[in-house]
Amino acid sequence: MELVIIFVASGLIYMGLEILWRARTHVSMGIAGGLCGMLLWWLYSIIDAPVWLAYIIGLILISLVELAAGIVLNLKLKLAVWDYSKMPLNILGQVCPAFSMLWGLMGVAVWYLEKLAR
Repeated sequence: MELVIIFVASGLIYMGLEILWRARTHVSMGIAGGLCGMLLWWLYSIIDAPVWLAYIIGLILISLVELAAGIVLNLKLKLAVWDYSKMPLNILGQVCPAFSMLWGLMGVAVWYLEKLAR
């Protein structure tokens, strides 16, 4: 039940952040955000990572989920949910270092909340 709550909360927060940033979102972002939050929560509950490692884990894990989702949603299904192709050092227009660094902060937020809950 804990992971279900984390999934829903993370998905809503992810979508909320996107609405604040771009003034729009897509239901797939709720699913991706929920998956990221749930995976991070689970991972932080089984490893005792310092905050700097939580940042790196968040950066990598969320970027991988975003890349996979982007390949399916944007490149295969042509939904055009997001496009980072104009950002420097992007990968297939689906992820880029600038946003990956921000995702690391989400990893730290989940790390902090998981520690607080325990």
